[in-house]
Amino acid sequence: MQSVTGYQRSSVKQLIANKEYLFFSHTRKKQPHNRELMNAMMDKGITLVDYECMEHEDGQRIIGFGFFAGIVGAHNGIMAFGKRTGAYHLGRVAEVKEYSELIHTYFGLKLPN
Repeated sequence: MQSVTGYQRSSVKQLIANKEYLFFSHTRKKQPHNRELMNAMMDKGITLVDYECMEHEDGQRIIGFGFFAGIVGAHNGIMAFGKRTGAYHLGRVAEVKEYSELIHTYFGLKLPN
């Protein structure tokens, strides 16, 4: 199985025919930005296991990120800014043991408007 973590136009060219891929396709809600990818997968006979569509019998999603995915995404953006500018250093979220500790890492950071 192949795993695709992010879609870019070049990803369509990298697809291997007749393989099985696992990822969030972002097409369940008819998001148009990945239509080209889905069409290419169908043309190449690719099987997609879409994490977004995996559900328990009661309809609850098996894999979902929600609130904490947003926190990690924001943290990664702030971390990247600090790394690029040299203004500060933040570690990865996975290195932090408590949510309250994570929140305290942002106190005193100087971020531009």
